[in-house]
Amino acid sequence: GGRIGITPDGPRGPRMRAQMGTILLARMSGAPILPCAYATGRCRVLRSWDRFILPLPFCRGVVIWGRPMTVPADADPDRLEALRSELEAELNRIAAAADSACGHAPIAPAPPAVAGDAQP
Repeated sequence: GGRIGITPDGPRGPRMRAQMGTILLARMSGAPILPCAYATGRCRVLRSWDRFILPLPFCRGVVIWGRPMTVPADADPDRLEALRSELEAELNRIAAAADSACGHAPIAPAPPAVAGDAQP
């Protein structure tokens, strides 16, 4: 009955590339996924792998909610991958909209990971 927040690009990236964990948790739990992104008018973008955004004190910002998603309990691997890709696209769409609403150029997603590549 509770709610959780997940950073779907995982603890090691690549930046803004959704991993499968969020999709699998939604399939197992039956809980919907509600994509969410934010931006602030004044912030620092750190030089970390994920370009972490640190809002400055007393700034204003926006939070944008995306289209809710559900993952069927019987979804096959192809459907799971399609949903993962859909989640990634929706998160990147609303993140760009939030950045634009605050007058920033959107942060670009990292190139997709290649199998066997080491993560930063």
